Amino acid sequence: SRFVSNNTPKFLLNDSSDESIELNDNGLDLITTFLLEQGVPNRRFITVPIGAEWATIKLKTTEATTGGAAPRILLHAIPFVRGDMHNKECQLKRLFVVKEGVEEEYHVRVKGGSSLEVCLQLLWLANPSPALVTANIEFHSLNIRSPTLPTLMSSQPITI
Repeated sequence: SRFVSNNTPKFLLNDSSDESIELNDNGLDLITTFLLEQGVPNRRFITVPIGAEWATIKLKTTEATTGGAAPRILLHAIPFVRGDMHNKECQLKRLFVVKEGVEEEYHVRVKGGSSLEVCLQLLWLANPSPALVTANIEFHSLNIRSPTLPTLMSSQPITI
């Protein structure tokens, strides 16, 4: 995510492919496309915004399935929480079948300022042809204090 910002909201990962990372209108969430080939892991490392507590990863195919079975994909999301927790306690591993027109949604706990690795892999034997998958990664928090509040007011209670 160091390649995208408000000044350059879209970054092409390879000039000859459809893979890209794009910043949403809110300036925090990302849309990235994965071109998946048999047995080859495809990873993205994303900087988690300060204050984020969990991420929602929404996956859907961007092309119609032609013949054969629907692609089977392994999702592995690992939030790097700077050593205060073993990754086996917070990682997300899911095997899913991509259905045309259906969006799969997963949630993973993150820590603001750390990295989130999102890895997708097309299963080796079940999928004879490549698949193009779009991931919409949204960051959320239950924190009612805005990170833009002045530090002098941070010790003051908020009355609602």
